[in-house]
Amino acid sequence: MTLQIVGALCVAVAIVGGGLKINEVEVPRLSARRVVALAFAGLLFVGAGLLVDQTASDPASAAHQSTSSTG
Repeated sequence: MTLQIVGALCVAVAIVGGGLKINEVEVPRLSARRVVALAFAGLLFVGAGLLVDQTASDPASAAHQSTSSTG
């Protein structure tokens, strides 16, 4: 779940593009290259979080993966 939250925050900051200030947290303006990199990293975090959640909720597939990798 934490990976998904971090990924969503990265994507949100990429959409805003920087220049955001909330209380004492300030995100400076970002270049286009950094916005794209941040959005890509956010999507990777969200995808990794979903993959971890899916693997944790399906013990049969986790057991199958561990036996196939050792055998």
